[in-house]
Amino acid sequence: ITVTVGSLGSFAITSTAAGDVTPTLLAAGFNGLTGVSGVGCAASGAASIITTCTFGAGTGAIGDGTAVSAVSSLEDSLADNGDEAADVWTNGTDLVANLFVDDDPAANTLLTAVTITGDTGTDGASVATTTYWNWTYDGTDAFTLNATDAEVDTAVTGASEAQFEAEAASLTGLAGATPVTLSYRIGALTTGISVFQLGA
Repeated sequence: ITVTVGSLGSFAITSTAAGDVTPTLLAAGFNGLTGVSGVGCAASGAASIITTCTFGAGTGAIGDGTAVSAVSSLEDSLADNGDEAADVWTNGTDLVANLFVDDDPAANTLLTAVTITGDTGTDGASVATTTYWNWTYDGTDAFTLNATDAEVDTAVTGASEAQFEAEAASLTGLAGATPVTLSYRIGALTTGISVFQLGA
């Protein structure tokens, strides 16, 4: 069986006996690609004839994002070549983290660090890239405080702007790793009502 992983190229596993193309061998093939690690494969489905492989958590889309494909040249007793091209392959997605950095209640702005972890397309290695975004809010926006995060004291759905700003003032910046979730709606074709949530 030959597996192709987008821009990273292909790896082949050769079998001379029934059952030799195992999940363990497939995982080793993936992890042998440059920069790729943490891939696990396991048998599943009826009679364990389906192999499910999962890339490491938080590694993002691998390669240039082209779907993984596989073609089998293994022969059964009828000398038929199996074609695996119709199998379903689920590509990874980049990990996105949006963390609170600071706020300016006088200017009504919120500064966050947006970190995207994914492959740059040159090999399988994941790279984390951080950019800083300054978001503008006002009293017409919607605010939520989620106390699941240890830095947020009290959960409030539909918080006021003053409550939101008071909570933001109590946070310890980027060191606190407080998640920020938002729906930023400032376009002419939107309601103009953005949603900001501190904590997750």
